[in-house]
Amino acid sequence: MADTIAHLTESLADRYVVERELGRGGMGIVYEATDLSLRRKVANKQIRREVQEQLQDMEKLLSEARLVAALKHPNIVEIHSIFKEKGGVYLVFEHVAGRTLQDILRERIRLTIRQVRNVLQQVGGALDYAHGQRVIHRDLKPSNVMVTSEGIAKVMDFGIA
Repeated sequence: MADTIAHLTESLADRYVVERELGRGGMGIVYEATDLSLRRKVANKQIRREVQEQLQDMEKLLSEARLVAALKHPNIVEIHSIFKEKGGVYLVFEHVAGRTLQDILRERIRLTIRQVRNVLQQVGGALDYAHGQRVIHRDLKPSNVMVTSEGIAKVMDFGIA
């Protein structure tokens, strides 16, 4: 992992300082990073090489990223940027300090009705808004919902790639 972070830090040194790995998924590896120009935390997803090779049209990925980037809702994780550098494709997202709904459910066998209602209302509001913009989340699951310590739910990974 240290080699991966060192490589990523080197390749993105003019834009971001990569601090730690946040998680891995089917599409890539997500790192916590600091945007040097704006001095803010971001989540930087490096698209896996295998996924890049499967993408038949890079313009389709860019088009989908633009659609999702246009979504402005308090319960949707924002996309800040997408770029190619040194053969890699990177998506830069709003950093959400919290845990995935999947992790929360693993730790607590049951949530209170109030907690469930709160999360469902927020996720439902985000989806309703997105559907009104003609954008459909193609992979909604507990691991794609972040919940902050304040109880704010944010839907992420909105069907890109």
